[in-house]
Amino acid sequence: MASGGFHSEDYSTPPVSSEEWKSLWDLPYVGKALTIWWRLLHRKLPSRMRLHTWYGLPNQGLCHACPDTPETDLHLIASCPLAWQKWSSFFPAKNLEEIARGLLSPSSLPVEDRLSFAKIMSDVWSAYWARSFAADT
Repeated sequence: MASGGFHSEDYSTPPVSSEEWKSLWDLPYVGKALTIWWRLLHRKLPSRMRLHTWYGLPNQGLCHACPDTPETDLHLIASCPLAWQKWSSFFPAKNLEEIARGLLSPSSLPVEDRLSFAKIMSDVWSAYWARSFAADT
């Protein structure tokens, strides 16, 4: 399970520099991961917390996998235990803060790690929506 107290409210997203975008656009594999990364960097992910804030949805912004935890952007992408399984299995030596730093500043990552982050985000995103639709049926 992810440890530490790193939550989305702990970061302030600076304007995304051209260097950050170039570091993403230059990847040979981007697919939907580029859209996910763009949404994360611009605080546009449809996390339950955000949907609750925007639309007043009755879920109170809580994660459906860990119902006592607000589903913030970083919780959805990295710190939810279901997401953290993927991150920690691929990057066992990295903690949540290191993963979050890389997510919020992709140009700080080596190209190989950017590719891995893109793949993991894509996998987490797909699993998240599969769980969401299964929970709603």
